Amino acid sequence: MTKLSILETEARRVLGRRLRRGVQALQESLVGLCQEHWPEIRGPQPQTTLARAVWEIRPPLAELFVHLYAAQDPRFATALDRLTPAQALGLLVLSELEHGDAEGARTAHEAMMLFESQAGRDAHTRAVVAKLGAYGRGFASRLIHARRPPLWRAVAAVAAHIARHDSPALREAARVLAQAQAAPAGLSGDHELGPLLQTLRSLSVVFRGLDGTRLLYSVRGEEQGALTAKRLADMLAQIQEEEQRSSAAPGALGPGDATLKVTGD
Repeated sequence: MTKLSILETEARRVLGRRLRRGVQALQESLVGLCQEHWPEIRGPQPQTTLARAVWEIRPPLAELFVHLYAAQDPRFATALDRLTPAQALGLLVLSELEHGDAEGARTAHEAMMLFESQAGRDAHTRAVVAKLGAYGRGFASRLIHARRPPLWRAVAAVAAHIARHDSPALREAARVLAQAQAAPAGLSGDHELGPLLQTLRSLSVVFRGLDGTRLLYSVRGEEQGALTAKRLADMLAQIQEEEQRSSAAPGALGPGDATLKVTGD
């Protein structure tokens, strides 16, 4: 995992002479535009418990930036001023670092580096648009996680279901699932939870709730060490990386081509 100091150095390199007095106002404008974009694209509030909970959680700023870029939103050019998209992403890296969001900074850094080339920019834009467009479409997972430990497979299944790989969204989904596992009768009419609850039962994973930003869980009835926000973010980044590599491989399964058959280890 790249050190945060390196992310800052790379962002400042990309910005170059653009990192000057007055850049803070431009940075705030970009952040504000990205924040405003989420309510615009997420659609009406869902009816099901899990989708409604995740609907409240904003994706990383960099993903919303890329979605704005792809949409050729007229506000985009104004917000960029004379910055290139890569330089604007550099500002988002610095903004996320200033606010202590390491996960958001790494997401913005990855996009910034890819946007330095046409091929990287095009591929990353397609991937982000597909990801945000898949939001809320339902459960699907890939066979590539089949040999991983139960918790990893549980997290991968939840991430696939909500079409999100950011830890705030995953924690919120885990909170809802913890409530459902603790009192299943209370959510018996919410059919969206069925596939995920069945997956968790098959894996013998029980989400116990949240302690601040830490996820409490047990495997086969035994309490495990709490999953910290950093560990969860790292896990989700690796899950996403593996899925992207699998999708890019010749003959790879596409989303929905196969579901993960889970059994206890």
